[in-house]
Amino acid sequence: TTAFIQIHNPNKEYAARKVEYQLNLYDKEDVEVFAVNGEIFIYADDIMSLALPALEINTSPIARSELLLTSVNWEPKETFSKPDTDIKNISVKLEKERLVIDGDFTNRNLYNLGEVNVSALLVSDSGFFVNASKTSLDSVLPLATKHFKIFIPVSLNDKFNVLNVKLFVAAR
Repeated sequence: TTAFIQIHNPNKEYAARKVEYQLNLYDKEDVEVFAVNGEIFIYADDIMSLALPALEINTSPIARSELLLTSVNWEPKETFSKPDTDIKNISVKLEKERLVIDGDFTNRNLYNLGEVNVSALLVSDSGFFVNASKTSLDSVLPLATKHFKIFIPVSLNDKFNVLNVKLFVAAR
């Protein structure tokens, strides 16, 4: 099971270097069947996209989800601003029962990016979630480019178009 979450920070003046989250999943009886904790960051007036692939959930279908955000430490955007990055040379190929997304990530800043996550979201032709995955890049030096690959498992029964892949970057 894969979860894909987007968190919007509408505040144009403040960012959070650390936000703790807990994702809870419930079955149709409203019994919690899965919970995962983690930590993210979010820039001012930005959307944080978070892919949580390969969650081990051995139960009936999920009826609802709940996302709790805690320990948010707000700071002025001037002290924690979004870095300048770019993704180029993207290719998407279907290989057996998975999509392979290749691309190049560029750090356009004069400082090192120690944490870079590139997430890929696949939606159906009608706009419904099909699957998602992500990759993490080790430290990306100033003005450097690194190649990445993301693998998204798919069923050949799923109705999708390889053009319906959306990429999201979270870097600091």
